[in-house]
Parts: sequence; structure tokens; C-alpha cells
Amino acid sequence: MPASPLVRTRSSTYPDRETAQWATQEVVTANEQLIHRWLARSTRSRLTIEASWPSRPEPVGRVLLQAMMLTGRDPVDVRSARVILRREAASPHGFVVHATFPVHLQSLSPPSAKAHRACP
Repeated sequence: MPASPLVRTRSSTYPDRETAQWATQEVVTANEQLIHRWLARSTRSRLTIEASWPSRPEPVGRVLLQAMMLTGRDPVDVRSARVILRREAASPHGFVVHATFPVHLQSLSPPSAKAHRACP
């Protein structure tokens, strides 16, 4: 049986490069201790980390969930971001940013960071 295609359940975007760079750096900074532990102790190649800024005046991006699209709702402004790091021995820091995108997080309180499982 063929593998099922990857189904996208959400789309998100930063408003500009400056905001994307700011959010990415803030997520990395908020999770520095976790990143150091991941690099020192884990054999996993990727690490997913998040941070949220609920009191930030301007959103860091917009998110449209598939369910919202199906019901005719517009994208929502968000003040949270997710960053996926990839281990990279050639990098001065031991990792590179594999992906970064705004996310809709409801459970984090200001200012906060949340780490997720390391991706294989």
C-alpha cells in the first residue's frame, strides 16, 4: 500500500524578514539551556522549541488552520513561534535553524518558552 501524502493542516507566515529573525532569535534565546542539554546529551538530530509573547503589541505572524479555512474564517494574528533546530557539526553553535514559523499557542503565559520533543 502506498504511503499517504503529507496533508497540510495549517499555514502560517511572518509579516517580514525582520520579524522572522526577531522571533527566531527570541525562541532560541528563551530555550538556551534546553539547547545546550540537547547538544550535550541527546543523539537526536532535531529539536523543536517554542516561545510566546502574549503582551507583545504587534503579532509575530498569522496562522490559518485547515478547520478555520473550511468554515470560512480568516487567518488569526499570533504572538508565538516554533523553531526546529538541526544538529550541524560544521556550525559554530553546533546547530542550524531547520525551520521557523508562527504558531497558535494557547497554553503559554508571558513571557514563556516551551520545549517539545526532539525530532528523530
